[in-house]
Amino acid sequence: MNSSHQSDIAPDTSAYGPLLIIGGHESKEGDCEILRRVVQHAGGGKIVVVTAASQEPDSEFDTYLKAFQRLGACDVRELRIELRAEALRPAACLEGAAAIFFSGGDQVRLSSVLGSTPVLETIQTLWANGCLIAGTSAGASIMSEIMIIGGESETSCRSETPLQMGAGFGFVGGVIIDQHFSQRGRFGRLLSAVAYNPACLGIGIDEDTAAFISNGTCLTVSGSGAVYILDGRSSTYSNVGSSAAASIVSISDVIVHSLCSGDTFDLRNSKRRL
Repeated sequence: MNSSHQSDIAPDTSAYGPLLIIGGHESKEGDCEILRRVVQHAGGGKIVVVTAASQEPDSEFDTYLKAFQRLGACDVRELRIELRAEALRPAACLEGAAAIFFSGGDQVRLSSVLGSTPVLETIQTLWANGCLIAGTSAGASIMSEIMIIGGESETSCRSETPLQMGAGFGFVGGVIIDQHFSQRGRFGRLLSAVAYNPACLGIGIDEDTAAFISNGTCLTVSGSGAVYILDGRSSTYSNVGSSAAASIVSISDVIVHSLCSGDTFDLRNSKRRL
């Protein structure tokens, strides 16, 4: 893989905090392997749960409060923001946070409420100083610079009904993330996203599964499912953008990696680490 591909994928965030990107429906009973990682990173420090994506923030926060406390967390706060105007003011609960957790819901709501606000800038500053950023479901999609905000699941993607794409928060560059991946049959739509954006790796994450990204480029899988990496940067053909394009999106020579718990992947070089 040449150096231009490397720079596309991995801006230098090696000194920043890690990212925990969860495919949704992570276990909240038993060992809770994925949520336990949040508590372990916090190390007794403050965990802030951002419920802005949810239509039911009370129950959403209560679920995570109970789970994190059961795992040993001592200080769990909610950052509830329902209107964009609220995100234009400082949020005292973020001060000194060791981990920030974006709950599920609607990623468009999350981006429209928090995007380019002082609250998001505070979160980004905390991340730059070592704070863990975690997100599940919608909170996973928001991690990338470009995110999927709409598109058919369980079907081949068609050029007449293209994916809806939007701007995420950009915690990880050069990728597009999809969640609930196998459970909702989203291989076709992520492949289509890669066809439309071949400079980006597609990352599909199953439910109860997480991609933990450390040092900016090292991705490690945990949980009961799989993480799929779709690499179309060296693809030799795509009918996207063709005036004679058929209704079904067509692309050739895409590399697909399937990773299970414990597997490690280098996002910079797009290779599994042995």
